[in-house]
Amino acid sequence: MAYLSEEVQFGLFGLVQLYLNNILSENVKVEYSKLEKDLISAIKNNQFEHWRLLSQLY
Repeated sequence: MAYLSEEVQFGLFGLVQLYLNNILSENVKVEYSKLEKDLISAIKNNQFEHWRLLSQLY
């Protein structure tokens, strides 16, 4: 992620949002780590910069 251009990262962010919305709509029960919960929150709240920084830790 860190080596991709910001343009590509932003495009990936949009794809991740679509994918996450699809997964969450299936009501699958999954245990998430703190980092994963923070990533999901950033995606749900359309916080690209926050997601970008967190994704470098993952």
